[in-house]
Amino acid sequence: MIGRVLPYLERGDVALVGHGHMLRVLVVRWLELDPAFGARFVLDAGGLSILGHEHETRAVLRLNEPALNEPA
Repeated sequence: MIGRVLPYLERGDVALVGHGHMLRVLVVRWLELDPAFGARFVLDAGGLSILGHEHETRAVLRLNEPALNEPA
């Protein structure tokens, strides 16, 4: 998935929507870690995560932020 998205990232932001298990693997592969590390990330339904770069290094910029319409 990351390989397919990289060309689009050169032109701007890309939004991906999916289920938690797939998105956990996406996070760890973005960080260039083994897919098994995905089990260490908890992603709630409707949560927002943002992957990006810190200088030239792939990084997690936001992880599992609650949806805007959730009660405080």
